[in-house]
Amino acid sequence: MMKKMIGIVVCMLLIATVFVPSIPGVRTANEDNGSKQRDWEIETVDSAGDTGWCTSIALDSNNYPHISYGNSDNEALKYAKWNGATWEIETVDSPGFGWTSIALDSDDYPHIAYHNQDSEYQKYAKWNGAAWEIEIVDSVWSYFASIALDSDDYPHISYYEMNNEDLKYAKWNGAAWEIETVDSVGDVGEYCSLALDSSDYPHISYRDNDNTLKHAWWDGTLWHIEVVEVIPGSYGVRYSSIAIDSSDKPHIAYKDYENDDLKYAKNTTGTWETETVDSTGDTGWYLSIALDSSDYPHISFSDWPGYNYRLKYAKWSGDKGWEIEIVDTAVDAGKFTSIALDSYDCPHISYNDGNLDDLKYAKKAPPEDTTPPETTCELEGEMEGDVYISDVTVYLNATDDISGVNYTMYKLDHGEFEIYEEPFVVSDDGDHTVYFYSVDNAGNVEDTKNCTFTIEHPCNIEINISGLFGVKATITNTGEENITGLECSIKLEGGFILFGKSKTDTIPSLAPGESKPIRSLVFGFGKPTITVTAGCAEATASGILILFFVLGVK
Repeated sequence: MMKKMIGIVVCMLLIATVFVPSIPGVRTANEDNGSKQRDWEIETVDSAGDTGWCTSIALDSNNYPHISYGNSDNEALKYAKWNGATWEIETVDSPGFGWTSIALDSDDYPHIAYHNQDSEYQKYAKWNGAAWEIEIVDSVWSYFASIALDSDDYPHISYYEMNNEDLKYAKWNGAAWEIETVDSVGDVGEYCSLALDSSDYPHISYRDNDNTLKHAWWDGTLWHIEVVEVIPGSYGVRYSSIAIDSSDKPHIAYKDYENDDLKYAKNTTGTWETETVDSTGDTGWYLSIALDSSDYPHISFSDWPGYNYRLKYAKWSGDKGWEIEIVDTAVDAGKFTSIALDSYDCPHISYNDGNLDDLKYAKKAPPEDTTPPETTCELEGEMEGDVYISDVTVYLNATDDISGVNYTMYKLDHGEFEIYEEPFVVSDDGDHTVYFYSVDNAGNVEDTKNCTFTIEHPCNIEINISGLFGVKATITNTGEENITGLECSIKLEGGFILFGKSKTDTIPSLAPGESKPIRSLVFGFGKPTITVTAGCAEATASGILILFFVLGVK
């Protein structure tokens, strides 16, 4: 079969899902950030030769971009990363640039799936911290590689096998590649895109040459294949890019090639819903999708006015619907787009400037933050009137709509300030004050606030005082929980007492409904007042003391 030359004109751009670790108490994104972002910042990353083909972007834990791409002059797979001050660029493999897809592992190390331009084989490269490790995944003629990493940092790759016109899937099990054919009915698998759900199960969007967009997913036992949309006509579907939301539901961007529109499909209810995002001119080329913290889709793509590609960006804004804007107005700047969202939901896009043959990069930075965070205090416990009669759990909730919360500080009563990491419990009876404030990622410090409350636990201890030979106090647990280490005392005041004026004792354990006595031997004369304490309880009585005998206690 003759090689398909479509690979020279079009590259499928694929999104790697990047995990950005969260910090307790830190809000890293919010659905309103889009309207507050700054203008697009655009720069050239690499201008050496005819470069920037088949780009794929991923963001690390610092929100720094990593980009895989090809240089057609020497058919090289290249890699660029931003280190915080400058771009670091290197050649990973040559020849080997076709159909690149990048993902970052938990160490922010890059993993790249790509098509070898010389052998046509499906290959894989990863950085181990010191050098690139490169291997052949499948010795078949392949295109449209898409990579994602699972929770063990193991790579999963989907790709299209040209010889048999099949959709294939490979995953690393820790020792070897497991390779299988997912769909082989007809000519299937072009423009495939891969994403993993929370169970590390793969989902793949792809084109059936019968003008159909399809979705395949693994349920842990077998593959399911379904039709997303059939587009009648001679051209059907081109491109697809998939993302999985926080509920493990698939979202797909794709081009309706018959009508030259950008379209979007989602299955969040058990049924596929499709809609047109952009229908202005010939649009929807070189598309890529990512989901934000609200599971709203963001799509990078190109339109083709005057036979020059132009980079565009669309995002779903809830009640506002789709918001679409032109990112780069330079001539023929907008091929091979790939999008990723940072921890503020701001878009980062890699793409090719076809006029200058350069790799370019565009981003929207979060707005300048001059406003401190807002922290609220919530108390949880059982109340009677204005008083808590139980332990109180304190929750501190901080928000910052722009740069996000860095940390929250608090102290209880006269203690020292410390970092708030999780709700805490206050148990001591009495009046309490919690002082707190938060600091955002821009360094803005909130004024110290406070919340006050009072705790008075009900006393579930009953004391009964009696006499005769010395003083006897019967202690009863009237509550529903076991009492341990109960401190008790008997004290006599008044009269003439030679010994036994006071005594302390401890009851090791007192079960619900159980009673235990404590005794004090006394000697003297008179009419003393008898005071008995047991934990939170106190009782008094009086009696007549004659030598060792205590009579008429009441």
